[in-house]
Amino acid sequence: MLVSIVAIHNYDDTIFDDMSIPDGMNGQTLKNMILFELGELSVYYSDPEFLKVYIKNWSESRISVWQHLWDLATEEYDPLDNYNRTDTITTQHGHKLVIDRAATNSRSDSGSNSNSDTNNEYVYGYNSSTRAPSKDNLLSGSGQFSQTGTSNETGQDVHTNMGTDTETRHGKGNIGVTTYGKMISEELELRPKLDIYKFIVTEFKEQFCVMVY
Repeated sequence: MLVSIVAIHNYDDTIFDDMSIPDGMNGQTLKNMILFELGELSVYYSDPEFLKVYIKNWSESRISVWQHLWDLATEEYDPLDNYNRTDTITTQHGHKLVIDRAATNSRSDSGSNSNSDTNNEYVYGYNSSTRAPSKDNLLSGSGQFSQTGTSNETGQDVHTNMGTDTETRHGKGNIGVTTYGKMISEELELRPKLDIYKFIVTEFKEQFCVMVY
């Protein structure tokens, strides 16, 4: 038994819920267009559950094509420009400075010292206030000392300064190979073909609807 798409949707209004659509497209608008334009046509599959699964699988197989067409249709451009170019120039610059360090330090110290001390001892006689030497002690000494040493220091100092400069150049306009009138005519011819809502509705009709009026 043939049943129209509107009748099935009235019975189960979730048949489009799992349908994949391009990012940015309005799903409600697309569903309304299918119902408005194809509502009285019968579909091959009258079981709502089966039709819902079929719509899901079919849309998943077509989504990459629809998304690409949608991106093209929504791309912003000036229809009177036939030249639009962006160049990015990246320049790396910098330097690396390596300094080798080596130093040797030597130290030598020497000296001598001498000293002498005299120690005198005296005694006093009985009932005498005059002292008399008892003994003399003479102490003397001398010595020398020296000290040497060497220290070495080696190393490397590295100084690096690197950077990147990025320059973006953008040019657009008309290089004169095509007249404005010709470009306007081509734009008017192209725009109807970029109606992706209409494109998907047509594909839906060919895939699901019985083309007998």
